[in-house]
Amino acid sequence: IGKKILESNKHLFIEKPAGLNKSETIQLLNLAKKQNKVMMVDYVYLYHPVWEKIKEELKTRSEKPLSLITSWLKWGTFETSIIENLFCHEVALAKNLFAESVIEARKLMSFGLISSSDIVLLELLGNKKNIGFSFINRLSENKNKIITVKGTNGSNFIWDNNKLYEILNNEKIELPIKKITALENECSVFIKAIKDENIISTDGEFAVKVQQIMGNLTI
Repeated sequence: IGKKILESNKHLFIEKPAGLNKSETIQLLNLAKKQNKVMMVDYVYLYHPVWEKIKEELKTRSEKPLSLITSWLKWGTFETSIIENLFCHEVALAKNLFAESVIEARKLMSFGLISSSDIVLLELLGNKKNIGFSFINRLSENKNKIITVKGTNGSNFIWDNNKLYEILNNEKIELPIKKITALENECSVFIKAIKDENIISTDGEFAVKVQQIMGNLTI
């Protein structure tokens, strides 16, 4: 479908994964370049106002990221690999946050009940060094996603569902964020890129990098 859209001389906003494998995504990327069209891949968490606020605060404080820890509890979906369906979002966050590093991931623990793998613990590596961990449990009736980011100067942020907190003197201080949904923000970025030829952080090249990281991971 994505190929037909680009061949019809249309811009492409496509759900992840853009291709069933890295090779297919590269084909779409090359076609988008040939047609001179925008190709945006839907890694929606990168456009959440909480995530953008975390990156903005680090930049304002001239601080680099030190670690990324994610915990995700939910129920299902079991028809798709937990890596392709869920962990891809954590990989995208890591690649976006540690943009200058070579990102890798390795399995520390995996447990399957309904599918071959429903609970996983993975280590995130940047330039061969630990930059964090990711825990995913898709057997939980409680739905919750928590992301913590630590900066090199000691800043500590907690993204708890749709709220952002900073840890100061052992207390959680809620920080204000923009009143916009991640999807609204994402769509506006896509439209602006079409009008003004803005650079998109989740373009086809980014999608290829995410799939390459996951392709080197075995569960």
